[in-house]
Amino acid sequence: MKITKQQLKDIIKEEIEKVIQEADTEMSCQMKGGTWHADQQKCTYSDEFKHGLPESQEELEEKKD
Repeated sequence: MKITKQQLKDIIKEEIEKVIQEADTEMSCQMKGGTWHADQQKCTYSDEFKHGLPESQEELEEKKD
């Protein structure tokens, strides 16, 4: 499968937009006093997760009980 120049430009544009969006999200998180966790796409605040992020939604719900 051959990719045209236009397709390549579109792919690059999409990737750049994703990077800019993530950087914007990270900066917004930090400006609100949070810590951005790129690997999990989460922003946490203060002592919310002293021992790291939960591995799953189930662990998060267990902490609430």
